[in-house]
Amino acid sequence: DQVSGSVVVSSTTDIKEFCDYFDNLKKDKKIDGEEKCTSNNKEANEGKDGGEESDGSSDSSNSDDKEDAAGIVSVNMAVLALAGVAAVAQLF
Repeated sequence: DQVSGSVVVSSTTDIKEFCDYFDNLKKDKKIDGEEKCTSNNKEANEGKDGGEESDGSSDSSNSDDKEDAAGIVSVNMAVLALAGVAAVAQLF
């Protein structure tokens, strides 16, 4: 089974374990396109880059915003879960 596309996931929370799943699929060459998964990206909901990439590299955000994102975490996790289900569904 193989995904003929890309998997790009970014979250405001720590999803490193979630990203490991997609990292392993990419290593096993089951994802043809780009595989990018970042966690702790304070600007993920705005579609901006930042946070920690799952491959061990890090791209820190320049945001000085110290607000807690707890209010949007539940929405973000729902979107993240939906993205994960869609990516897994493409494998079959």
